[in-house]
Amino acid sequence: MKSPIPYHQGITSILACATLYSSATGAQKPDRQAVFEYCAKSGHGAWRDAQEPAGNLSSRTLFRYALALCETNTHMDRLPRLFELAAKMQDRDPSGSTYGNFRWYWREDRIRDRNAVDFCMKGASLIWIRHRDRLPEATRKILRELCEYGIEGCLRHRVPSSYTNISLMNALDLILLGEALDRPDVADEGYARLDRFCIYTWRCGIHEYCSPTYYGVDVECLLLLEAFCKRPRGQEQATALLELIWTDVALNWYPGSDRLGGACSRDYDYLAGSGHLDSVMWLAGWLPGQQRGGGYSVFAALGRWQPPQRLRDLNRTRLPRLVQQRWGPEPSQSRTCLMCNDVVLSTAGANYGPMDLPLTVDLPGGRDKPRCYFIPDGRGDPYGKKKIEQGAHSKALHLRPFWAATQRAADAIGLVVYRRGDVLPDMRTLETHFVMRRDVQGFWIGDRPVDLRGKQPKSFDVPDGQAVVLREGTAAVGIRVPWSRNVDGKPARRQLVYDGNAFGVVRLTVTHHGTSGESLRKEVGQGPEPGAALWVRVGSGLKSDQDFQAWRRAFADASVQVKADASDVRVEAAASEGPIVLAASTPYRLIREWVPKPERFLLALDGKDLGREIIERIEPVASFRKTWTNLPMVALSPGGSVELEAEAGALMPTMRIGQDPAASGGKYVWLPGEPGKKGGGSGSGSVTWRLRIERPGSHYLYGRVLTPTPDDDSFFVRVATESTEIIGMAAWHTGTHEKWTWTPLRLDNSRKRTGILLPAGVVYVELHAREDGAKIDKLFVTDNPDASPKD
Repeated sequence: MKSPIPYHQGITSILACATLYSSATGAQKPDRQAVFEYCAKSGHGAWRDAQEPAGNLSSRTLFRYALALCETNTHMDRLPRLFELAAKMQDRDPSGSTYGNFRWYWREDRIRDRNAVDFCMKGASLIWIRHRDRLPEATRKILRELCEYGIEGCLRHRVPSSYTNISLMNALDLILLGEALDRPDVADEGYARLDRFCIYTWRCGIHEYCSPTYYGVDVECLLLLEAFCKRPRGQEQATALLELIWTDVALNWYPGSDRLGGACSRDYDYLAGSGHLDSVMWLAGWLPGQQRGGGYSVFAALGRWQPPQRLRDLNRTRLPRLVQQRWGPEPSQSRTCLMCNDVVLSTAGANYGPMDLPLTVDLPGGRDKPRCYFIPDGRGDPYGKKKIEQGAHSKALHLRPFWAATQRAADAIGLVVYRRGDVLPDMRTLETHFVMRRDVQGFWIGDRPVDLRGKQPKSFDVPDGQAVVLREGTAAVGIRVPWSRNVDGKPARRQLVYDGNAFGVVRLTVTHHGTSGESLRKEVGQGPEPGAALWVRVGSGLKSDQDFQAWRRAFADASVQVKADASDVRVEAAASEGPIVLAASTPYRLIREWVPKPERFLLALDGKDLGREIIERIEPVASFRKTWTNLPMVALSPGGSVELEAEAGALMPTMRIGQDPAASGGKYVWLPGEPGKKGGGSGSGSVTWRLRIERPGSHYLYGRVLTPTPDDDSFFVRVATESTEIIGMAAWHTGTHEKWTWTPLRLDNSRKRTGILLPAGVVYVELHAREDGAKIDKLFVTDNPDASPKD
């Protein structure tokens, strides 16, 4: 196969790579009982807190500590107190929407994080399965009550499969509790939710992609599922998903720094990229040193599945490598990672959320060495050290602007645009940063070396068109800012800054705000949106000064063309392997043009989709794949209309077909639920139809629905082509209808019928569950504004 980096000079041989990274191979898999003992000892602080509960005592810690005590058979007399406190933190009011759930912290007066029940039941179910026979009758009774109420909490806590770690944990809890407490209906629901997760993953990839924290939680849940679920199909699903995630980890784990490399979602440690995955890696023998992860290692230590040695060999020897994967239904929800032995460049095509790092560079060194990353900053916190309250927790959050990126091997362009809605209230600063490791061989601005050593803060202006370059060993990183705009519409100031921080980093900062110190909420949106384009290139295998200087000159001389006005930005650069283009227009929601477009691989190594090979062999993916392939194509001619039976679409669990003589054909589709009982849907389950639109233009949708109460009278609607999202998960409030009724599509509480501008060609219409109990019989689609369906 052609090397993904032909600019690379002298690629390290496989043998040399294996030798270079042999430091990590000496790690031994730990003794499981020693892990349990460590977890029990680390929980003693929780026991002290339990004597006089206050403040930050966590409900999930009570169950985790109790499990560790059971596994070590120590201090078993503490269990009644732990369970008693947990019961006091559990909502046992059946009239409430959080019935069966837990307060996360003792200090809270209400349930603020509904994920608590999933974390708590993970520990409770294992105690019941493994240790209930050793518990005194009174203690066993309390635990069973906690689990039975917890079942209600888990059933009511419906989350979309895109919420990767909670979706898996919720399915795990329902399966284990249902099987352990002889509740087959509960186990059936858990397996259905697991089915839905498998199909979603086949279609869209792992949504919480490459998270240093939540990949650890994912693996943990799948290990427990594989070890303790009773149905062979569930075990097969868990095994395949474990192989998928571990293959993902093996491809993206950077041997040069012994951590997950590249762009990532949901990262609590911007600088070093540490997280709960480290505990899993240590348990698997991939990380040397002392135990990691604190008391929460108890869960993964109960697993029996181990990653095969071939993944470890692949990780250490297949360098350089190009990893491509998707993490959502949209083409932009993709990730590219070029991993060399001495440098890693990675991008995500879209913004995931306020804790992602969608443009990163990794360099070799210890795990404590900071990485390089882009961050959109409105709080004066480029290093993620200022935590703010987010629900029940405190997190370091950055802004969520429009972000788009594309990557061709060693070159990447990222475009960030700050829209009015992205600006926080009372925000007085707005900056785009690219943070870099300070302890490197040198920095340059253009042809000029700059000295960033010493303790005193210092900064250097970066003239228009000039590159900032760092050199470290045989690697180099160059950054250019071909376009930038201030809040006043003028080019923004660019500086290379060392601010005296203690984190070992410097930053290239594009300053979009003025000097008035006034709130930016009024300024942003009055004129052209502020933003910046970053062009990053990495060099690998630069063994001599001549190699480095030639690489630096080539990047400085590479052409770049920018076309930007008040409503449009287009950047085209001459990358080392061909053109790279990115363009977007107001309102900056979608990418208008990109070259190269991302491949829609599930998880690919050098162009081979390993992920599909893994996931397509299991059910229900194998069957759903056939359904999807054979999904009817319904043509809509100009001026015409079509009616689509709900049951004729492609159903994703947990949507199901129901029977009703009053429905067309006697069948309808719904997310089962009791009318008037708040259960939620949260996008769990969907039905999809495929249309061929012959004439582009406005189209109108109606649904024949039965939505009897205000608690079950809505759906989510998504409309897309193969490459473009037209409507993304918008709420359709149908109103209450106690008998089958045609109602027009009105999105987001609009009183007017919504017209959807559809292009010619293939279009997919998806209806997702939003509230259980809402039923859909048929869909009517037309481009005639005067047409309407008739019974």
